[in-house]
Amino acid sequence: HYPLNLTMSLLLARTGPQGPTAPGIAANCNKYVLIQEGNSCEAVANQAGVTLDEFYAWNPSLQYSCVNLVIGDSYCVGVS
Repeated sequence: HYPLNLTMSLLLARTGPQGPTAPGIAANCNKYVLIQEGNSCEAVANQAGVTLDEFYAWNPSLQYSCVNLVIGDSYCVGVS
């Protein structure tokens, strides 16, 4: 796990992903985050205001260790 970086910024988009998405992303996703260097699953979930369990459920291709979080890809952080 990466240390939580409280100064990190997330690029959130409500209209659609800003980068490629992983297979299996939630079909009803309506809020995305573009992963930047230094992001971690825990930090992304916290900054987006969702639980880590929700983040993993909406992005099922992610491993629970978060080792396969890809810089430049968009992940779901909200559903309708």
